[in-house]
Amino acid sequence: MRSGNRKYDSIYFRQQCIYNLRFYGTSLIFLVRTYYQWDRDGEMFIPVVGLFCSFLIFFFLVLATGTNYPVSGGPWKQIYQNNVDATIELSYTDEGEKQTIVTGKSPVDLETLQGVASNYIFLKIELKAKSGDNTLFKRVGITQDNIKAKNVDPNNAKIAKIEYRPIKGVAPKLFGKQGKPRASEKEGEIRITFESSKDKKLEKLFGN
Repeated sequence: MRSGNRKYDSIYFRQQCIYNLRFYGTSLIFLVRTYYQWDRDGEMFIPVVGLFCSFLIFFFLVLATGTNYPVSGGPWKQIYQNNVDATIELSYTDEGEKQTIVTGKSPVDLETLQGVASNYIFLKIELKAKSGDNTLFKRVGITQDNIKAKNVDPNNAKIAKIEYRPIKGVAPKLFGKQGKPRASEKEGEIRITFESSKDKKLEKLFGN
């Protein structure tokens, strides 16, 4: 299975290289012609505008084709709720340092998770589910908009619910349209809903 994924990645990589070489080559020819016209005719306005627009298009397409969004492969399924006798550990990397949040414990470091997720299109998460003596591992990912924490204090938060759905792979997205999915090391994506972890008994200590 792994060798098949590598073969699929290799084919996709060659296709992307051909596409990028065609586009960037055309852009380079246009830029050279623009400079040539500027030097020959002495007309500044049209060449400058054309050059500026070319750079904008070039920069935008580089960003767009270099991103990988998850391609859904099924409906969401709830895998954890805070009243279920199961424990789920979610681990990710923040600047080379491993961070782990655990269900059933509060508060969790919501602020760090949100900050790291904002730097990635599809943040890699190692999920470990425990129930009794049984443990299950999955490699998943999460997008920033799948961290649900509306009106939740990031310093006093706990996990209320975790949902999971499989993915077909990942693909770039341009103008709202997603390309053909390619293989990914991630098996699926998750969506986490947070809620306040404030304890009423502890709040009474402060007269609230």
